[in-house]
Amino acid sequence: LGGSSSTFDLHVFDRELGDTVLATGMQSGDIRARPAAGWLSVANVSSEAQLTAYAIVADDHPMFRHENWMADTAANIANIPLNELCIVGSHDASTSGINPKSTWASDWTPKSLSPNTAVRTSRAQELTIAQQLIHGVRYFDLRFDRDDSGVFRTVHGLTSDLASVVISALGDFVDSHPGELIVLDVQHVTGANDAQLASLAQLFE
Repeated sequence: LGGSSSTFDLHVFDRELGDTVLATGMQSGDIRARPAAGWLSVANVSSEAQLTAYAIVADDHPMFRHENWMADTAANIANIPLNELCIVGSHDASTSGINPKSTWASDWTPKSLSPNTAVRTSRAQELTIAQQLIHGVRYFDLRFDRDDSGVFRTVHGLTSDLASVVISALGDFVDSHPGELIVLDVQHVTGANDAQLASLAQLFE
């Protein structure tokens, strides 16, 4: 979408046709961006009226349920290599549980910050992993820390959710949504030696 907040031009990038302007001077209330926009067939859209039929869909339309978007668009994306597929990702994904009582990660020297400031600088996400999955997130940047009691938690400066809870939520979603693919990127693990890492790896099995 381009232009001001009140009017904009609608663009769709097609692999063969390139960047194509489908409509100009659209009002912000005329159309709402949807995951479907990336799969509009430019060749079949000849007018703003037809574009509206393609792009404006009720929130409860089954074609665009975010929690099943991969399964619902399988015919469109099945032959696209994973490294060419545009998916929604979550940076420092599991940090919604960070709160003023959270402890610092084992590799961090506590900063001279008030608890509320520390939370604001550490918590990158407001939604839980389960909520992000329902909203269509499929790539998760995860970081783990092992505390003095031997428990692994997700971390970003301050510790957040139990690793076992996070991994269980991911597994439950995959089990109940067999048409969805999740990409997990474990950026780093702190506070653990090689032997202790094995216990974290077992949680993924």
